[in-house]
Amino acid sequence: MNLFEKNDDKGIIDMSGEILHIVTEKKKYDIPIFEIHSIHFVYNKSVLWLVMGGIIASLSGVGFIKNIINPWESLIYIVFGVLLFYYGWQGRSMLQIVHGLHKKIVISVDDNEKRWYNFIAAFKELRARY
Repeated sequence: MNLFEKNDDKGIIDMSGEILHIVTEKKKYDIPIFEIHSIHFVYNKSVLWLVMGGIIASLSGVGFIKNIINPWESLIYIVFGVLLFYYGWQGRSMLQIVHGLHKKIVISVDDNEKRWYNFIAAFKELRARY
């Protein structure tokens, strides 16, 4: 069961027999099914983009009010800061696999969550056998 698209460079998750094979951009994991404690979704917000957007928007707002920089430039920076803040607030879905002695593998997943829920259901079905 390959859950990534064929042209996707993110990696491969394959469940064959008693082993879950995970290949990401940086690492490769082969985990026996009986060692996996849980697979579930987590939602991560990017603190870096939140902080950068907040700082840029607020400093640009102060610059606009105090007339330190050109008002049009300041408005552009405010909009840019708000967009960065929104991008950080939006976050992204991650698939978290807990195995062994509370070791975690976190994989960024796309927005097509139906196949990921099918994967989790298939995993739970296979895990129930062990």
